[in-house]
Amino acid sequence: MARRWAIQDHRFTINRYLYLSSRQERERLLESVPECDELRPTLVVLQALISGDVSEIISYPGPTVSAFCQLWKESTEEIPRISWSSRPSKWVARGYWTLVRT
Repeated sequence: MARRWAIQDHRFTINRYLYLSSRQERERLLESVPECDELRPTLVVLQALISGDVSEIISYPGPTVSAFCQLWKESTEEIPRISWSSRPSKWVARGYWTLVRT
């Protein structure tokens, strides 16, 4: 039970810090986030914000993607990058998405 509370406390603190930090501060934060399954979605958002590559984040559920989108929109006007592991879906092929295939 103590571990669960500690993870929840880490998640709460890290998520708030993401909204208040600059890109350079996020890079420092990345080094201090503990590696564990419970914090993996938060870590993926943090990595995507730093690198601009959303390839890994698209496999996560809506709240993770939504958090990234909100934070990205507030911090830059650039378009995030994505690398497709296979042929893109019909939605991308028809131009419904603005993500760039690399």
